[in-house]
Amino acid sequence: MNPQISHGSGPKPDLKIPMVTNSSFSMQETTVKTRLGEFRNYNSKFKMKKLEWIFVSCSILLFYIIFIFAVSNVHEWALFSTLVFTFFIGLIYYKPENKIRNRKLFISFVTAICTIFLVTIFFEKNSAVRAIPYILFVPTISFLTLALVKQKRLLKVLLFIPLCAFIGFVVFPNWFSIHQNFGSHIEETFPKVSFYDANDTIVNLSDDKVIVLDLWTTNCGLCFEKFPYFEEVYLKYESNSNVEFYSVNIPIKRDKLEKTKELVNRLGYRFPTIYSSEGNKIVSEKLNYYGYPQLLIIKRGKVYYKGQLVTNDLVYFHSIENEIERTLNI
Repeated sequence: MNPQISHGSGPKPDLKIPMVTNSSFSMQETTVKTRLGEFRNYNSKFKMKKLEWIFVSCSILLFYIIFIFAVSNVHEWALFSTLVFTFFIGLIYYKPENKIRNRKLFISFVTAICTIFLVTIFFEKNSAVRAIPYILFVPTISFLTLALVKQKRLLKVLLFIPLCAFIGFVVFPNWFSIHQNFGSHIEETFPKVSFYDANDTIVNLSDDKVIVLDLWTTNCGLCFEKFPYFEEVYLKYESNSNVEFYSVNIPIKRDKLEKTKELVNRLGYRFPTIYSSEGNKIVSEKLNYYGYPQLLIIKRGKVYYKGQLVTNDLVYFHSIENEIERTLNI
């Protein structure tokens, strides 16, 4: 006998299907929108912070470029101003309560500055002497600003402005002088070069004295800029019978001797000026130099200094007075 399954007898289970009301659906929709808004807000803030880091990094570089174009060849002021600008950027953007953000900003500073100046070293001739101080000191100033982020602003201003000035106006010119005059201390026989005074009389350099020669050409603007300082040093040693100064004109192709003499007379400096009978190319090959102004310090027929005429009073290395005193003691 086969068992039969009853479908109509016995109690039925109580199955209740939850009703989705308009209010519950509205609450869920509001929650999703809120979370979506929070995500968008977070994403927007992240993008803004990222743009902020890029802006801060590029602003220092932009400031440097604008300043260089505004005051060309004034590298001391350019470095000082860039360091001060770096300090104030750090003062504004570094926050004591946000260490992670500060570190990211600092990395942005270092990366941007080092990258652009490293590129200039490879692509611009003789730019290393200018680039290296920026690579060293811009990150240093930014790091010190970060390290002292909790200190009072006035204290930091009083500390950092003199520090930036010292780096810009003392450290940089001394570094520049060391670089430009590297290998300037020599001991070479002075070759035979004929010099004449304004009356076309041959000038014989004394063997028993220190002879200071400032070599220049009529197309060298920097030479004329340094004449006042050369005169200042000349007047300091005027009473010293062991030292003689000469401004030496080296003629170039377009020069006419009489015109050059008239120019010297108009300038009216007190130091004696003598004239080479041989042209720029011959003299530079004999003396083995390739730029003006060129300073030579000679004693007993030998050249003991061949380098740049350093005119900055804040520069100790290779200053003309130090080099004269050194040669006097040889």
